[in-house]
Amino acid sequence: MKSLFKVSLLAATVMLAVGCQKEEEPKVEPAAQEQVQAETGKAVHFKTEDDKAAYAIGVSFANYLSTSIEKPAEFGIELKKELVLKGIEQAFAGNAELSEDEIRAALEGLDKRVAETMQKQAEEKAAAAMKRVMISALSLRNKKA
Repeated sequence: MKSLFKVSLLAATVMLAVGCQKEEEPKVEPAAQEQVQAETGKAVHFKTEDDKAAYAIGVSFANYLSTSIEKPAEFGIELKKELVLKGIEQAFAGNAELSEDEIRAALEGLDKRVAETMQKQAEEKAAAAMKRVMISALSLRNKKA
């Protein structure tokens, strides 16, 4: 459920940033005309501080999403980056293929599977540790006898 909250919070932040932009002609500051080399090899030009902030939101969002995709993979849950990107693209276009209820159910299901897998791994580690402790205790007991 925390993931759903984080995604919702991030979405609200993006919407707030987009919604707060004014329709007036942007002021071009010389310092704001920076270039950033994107992974595609194309330079990104920032004409305004708003452009730079928008890009920063995108990078921050992508970093968060990468973590959100990689973390479940540690537990054997494979999330396809292509589908994540498709979901973003369709959501921004206003034609997501899942309803809000389906989205919530899918995210809650993912959270549940990750939590269950983490719990199972923790139990397995605890059992292995207990086994080592028992073997050590028996070994000490046998040495005393």
